[in-house]
Amino acid sequence: MVNQQLNGNFDRLKTIMEEGQIVSDVVKSFPLKQLELPKNFTSLLYYFGLLTFRGTDMGYPVLAPPNQTVRHLMYDYIRQALDDGP
Repeated sequence: MVNQQLNGNFDRLKTIMEEGQIVSDVVKSFPLKQLELPKNFTSLLYYFGLLTFRGTDMGYPVLAPPNQTVRHLMYDYIRQALDDGP
């Protein structure tokens, strides 16, 4: 399964690319063992600079890729993962 390539978060990354953003809390810290939790994965992308704060939606942070370069990197990763298949 392609989704298992990111500890079950491939679908979350795909959503970010399809919608151009994601509504998610940013947690301050988490153990690596809990990376598979969606809010932790999204927070990791934020801390690595792959997502940036774009505003709020009903009080929750809206995160989006900061620029076209990052969008292309994410898109290329998804495309390659889908091409490689299970």
